[in-house]
Amino acid sequence: MRQSLGERLRLARLAKGISQGELASAIGVSRTAIGQWELNGVQPSLERLDEVSRFLDVKPEWIAFGVSDTPDSSEANFVEVDEVEFGQSHNEVFPKQVWKLPFGFVTHELMISDSSPIIFRVSNNAMAPELTSGDRVIVDRGQSVIDGGLLLIWNKVAACVARVHANPSETEDSVRVVLGGQSIDMPLGSVVVLGKVVGRIRSAES
Repeated sequence: MRQSLGERLRLARLAKGISQGELASAIGVSRTAIGQWELNGVQPSLERLDEVSRFLDVKPEWIAFGVSDTPDSSEANFVEVDEVEFGQSHNEVFPKQVWKLPFGFVTHELMISDSSPIIFRVSNNAMAPELTSGDRVIVDRGQSVIDGGLLLIWNKVAACVARVHANPSETEDSVRVVLGGQSIDMPLGSVVVLGKVVGRIRSAES
C-alpha cells in the first residue's frame, strides 16, 4: 500500500534526525500541528509543505503525492509518463526518461484521463519566479484552449512554456504570449499549442 502524506513526512523528518518540535520551530508552527500532519488528521497547506520540504531536503511533490523521479517500482497503480525534448519541429519528439506518477495523482489531482501526459524540462528563467530553469512541468496534451493559462507551445523556433491569451483584432486574429514580464503579440497560426500545464515538479536547486 502506498504511504500517506503523514507517513512520508514522518520518514523525511526521521531521516533528517530531528524531532517534531525542532521541525515545528524551524517553520514556525506548533509541535501539535506537526503531529496532526503526521497522523493525517489535518492537511498542511501547500505553502507549509514547501517550507517543510526545503527544510528536510526533499521534493514537495514527494511529500504531497509520492511523486518521485526514482520511484519504488514495486508500488502498483503508477502511470508511466515520458519526459521529452523537441527537435527542429514540434513533430520531432524525443523521450529522455520515464517518470512513474501515482495513478490517483494523475487522474484526480491533475484531472488527466483521456490523453497521454508528457513532462517537459524548463531550460531557462523566462517564467521566473513561477518557473525556473530545471523545473519540470506536467503537460496534458488533451487540453489546448487558449484562455490565459500556462501552456506548452511551439513558437516556430522551440518549445517553451508561456501564458497565452486570445487577442482578436480587426485585421488578424492573434495571441498574446506572456513570458515573465514580456508580452508578445503573434499571429494565431504561428503558435502551436502542445498542451496545458497542469502540474510542476520543482527542481531541487530552485
